[in-house]
Amino acid sequence: MGSNIRRLDCCLAAIDQSQPEYIARLLRASNSHLEQHISNMSRSANLALDCVNAAMATNQRLRQDWEVFGRRLESQNECVASRKSVIEGFISDVLPPRDVIDPLERLENINDVDHE
Repeated sequence: MGSNIRRLDCCLAAIDQSQPEYIARLLRASNSHLEQHISNMSRSANLALDCVNAAMATNQRLRQDWEVFGRRLESQNECVASRKSVIEGFISDVLPPRDVIDPLERLENINDVDHE
């Protein structure tokens, strides 16, 4: 019976000892799953943030393009207005049709000697 008590004392002493660190890490499996989940969530959130930042940068480039197109449209409008004034000036300088004498009416009709 004495040996049984000694064995029991050894077992109890082994139970009372703290576990080595590598075993403690193995026993924290649920924490490592949680850490992995948090890491995955963090990567997903960073990816979403990168997507939003890229969309905002694209919007900024579109806004700059819009402003450039607005300036080009203004320039084009000025060119068209200039052409309009040139055409209006030309129209105002042209005589009305009733004041233009048709030169064909004054031509004398001569006989066609080659085809008679």
